[in-house]
Amino acid sequence: MGRVILSNKVARTIAFFYTILLHCLVFLVLYKTAWSESIGRDCTAFCAKKFSDHVHRFHENGENGEMWQ
Repeated sequence: MGRVILSNKVARTIAFFYTILLHCLVFLVLYKTAWSESIGRDCTAFCAKKFSDHVHRFHENGENGEMWQ
């Protein structure tokens, strides 16, 4: 198979662009996965901070006058 590809200029060109396309596809999938994980982590941290602020602002005193934990 390698001999067929290396002996023909059109086959070499097609193989080159096919390899480039596959690399771009892999990098795109990795980038999308990293981006979606980052967004999920940021959203989780943001929601936890907002919840903590809400609890401290609106629920300062528990039933016994203690800070609600």
